[in-house]
Amino acid sequence: MTLPLASALVDMETQVSLVRGSSPFYGVGSNDDYHWGETGAYQQVYREDAIPLGEDASAGDWNAGFLFRSVDIQRAATINEAHLTLTSEDAYSDTLNVRIFGAAMPSGIVTPATYTQAGDLVPTLAYVDWSIPSALPWTQYQEVDSPNIASILQELVNRKDWKRKNNMHIYIQDIDTATGSVRKACSIRKNSGVYKPELHVSFTEL
Repeated sequence: MTLPLASALVDMETQVSLVRGSSPFYGVGSNDDYHWGETGAYQQVYREDAIPLGEDASAGDWNAGFLFRSVDIQRAATINEAHLTLTSEDAYSDTLNVRIFGAAMPSGIVTPATYTQAGDLVPTLAYVDWSIPSALPWTQYQEVDSPNIASILQELVNRKDWKRKNNMHIYIQDIDTATGSVRKACSIRKNSGVYKPELHVSFTEL
């Protein structure tokens, strides 16, 4: 009398179900966004209301990072599309050239507290360049989407140490912005998190 039950268990184990993520978003956690400069006294990590991107005459290149916690995606899922959504802190029209990476490090990493720790971030092999011409101005509190960063997330979820609800660390480095060109995004500290950075992902799980 146990054979039907055993057969049923085998059928259940071999059944493949398809789960599609419907573009959920993950908001950065409290104190999990930051920025750092590359020159002189600005070689330190900042956590302020606004996150600068670009190149400042004093600070040099501005770089920014975002730690998204408990990203609920299965290991080796197919990432169909992904992007960062930032909200402009004010109106800007400078031309920016930046590069987006993931931090190819195990879950549980924390955001860096020092310039040295920021420099120790291990980048993904995948990256996406984001060029923002002056012809695409930002108005204050306008939401701005990055290019598709699916390749970066795909590399992260394909890692052997990736598990569902791991943290995911994305950061942006300046690569070729002219000195004096800066745009600022709202951090989670701006207006009690109303304009916090977000990670949007569309994915398929088997």
